[in-house]
Amino acid sequence: MGADHTAGFVGSDVSTPTASLVRASQSAQVHTAAMDSMGLCMFAQSGGIDKLFGAISALWGKPFGYQEWQEIGIRCLNAEMQFNRRAGLTKEDDRLPPMFYKEKLPPYHDVLSFTHEDLDATLAPFDNPEK
Repeated sequence: MGADHTAGFVGSDVSTPTASLVRASQSAQVHTAAMDSMGLCMFAQSGGIDKLFGAISALWGKPFGYQEWQEIGIRCLNAEMQFNRRAGLTKEDDRLPPMFYKEKLPPYHDVLSFTHEDLDATLAPFDNPEK
């Protein structure tokens, strides 16, 4: 996914279940990939996503909505993952540095509690060579 440190970022408090964070991160990644692949800044949606969809629809001359947006984001993420795999990158390359599991950071003074399996689950829908 390159070096985009914002892709898939979701905020929460420490009590949010990991499964909820995984789903939220996947959704954020799809949305960010669609924005990026259209060459749009995140501020392009400041008037509301429906207005953005209307502008794309007017430009393309055909209906455009949430379904098409999701398809673009998912296709982009699948292509990125397949590029990475073909380039020789593996799941081990998707790991966070050990410092996230060892160094307690403010404001909660806690370490990352997500497992490698949790992180794999976040990327799993996009790591499919068939798509």
